[in-house]
Amino acid sequence: MSSFTLLSCLVLTVWSVSASAVAAASGGADETRNKRSDDTSPLQVVVDTLSQQVTSLSAKFDALQNSVDARLATQQSACDAKVAALETKQSAALLENNRVAFRVASGSGVSAYNSYVTGSNCGCASNSYLSRDRYYRSSFLDSWPSCLIDTVRVTLIENGHEMAFVEFNGRGSTSTDWFSENRVLNTSWTDLRTQPHNFFSIAGDPGNNRRFFMEHSYGGCAADSGWLVVVEGDDGCTWGQGSALPIILYSKRSGAVLWEHTADVGRADEMVITVKLRDGVNLSQSCSP
Repeated sequence: MSSFTLLSCLVLTVWSVSASAVAAASGGADETRNKRSDDTSPLQVVVDTLSQQVTSLSAKFDALQNSVDARLATQQSACDAKVAALETKQSAALLENNRVAFRVASGSGVSAYNSYVTGSNCGCASNSYLSRDRYYRSSFLDSWPSCLIDTVRVTLIENGHEMAFVEFNGRGSTSTDWFSENRVLNTSWTDLRTQPHNFFSIAGDPGNNRRFFMEHSYGGCAADSGWLVVVEGDDGCTWGQGSALPIILYSKRSGAVLWEHTADVGRADEMVITVKLRDGVNLSQSCSP
């Protein structure tokens, strides 16, 4: 029974008893007229009793409400803890058997392209999706032992969750040409391998400051469509503008989207590039000539 139903029943009971008492008091009014004026009237007794009962009922209702609030707060805390644990487990699963080669945060103020290609190495957050104040670049990008590499994965993270990904064949690749349409092995976008592209590279479209660019077609700002772009500077289209750069835009649908359709476009918190090594190899192994 809900607290509101309990309160309603108690109030009806009190008023029922009070009504009977008032009727009895009215019936005996003639008998009390001759009593001393300082005697308390039966009606006043009923009113006082009713007031006491209402006060008691109100106190019980407050106690019940406090108990319900405390129980809800406890359940919410337990739920929040489970969600946090799940997100931590998910992040760990993303990194399992993978080496983080690069990551960049949206709005961090650094160029994703320059940081990836020529940036200084930063070891501040090599295996973490939680610290988003700067980019991470592994020295692995400088050596890029392609004979040891199995796959390379681009993952887009928003609110701690993987929102989209592309997995590439990294065997025999360089540190930049793995990001190409003919190397795609698996992806969350079902049409990425079947639709044509006018840009598909890390360099992207430098004239428009669009890097890590997977674009389907240009047709004027309203008709531009694609899957992924990292905007690093002034963009001629409103869909690529923002106050905090870089901006990591991606398709929230199963395929390419029009960038101007904001409901279909996500803004990732970060982009992470991980490398999976081939089975049975280690980083101390050197490639044969």
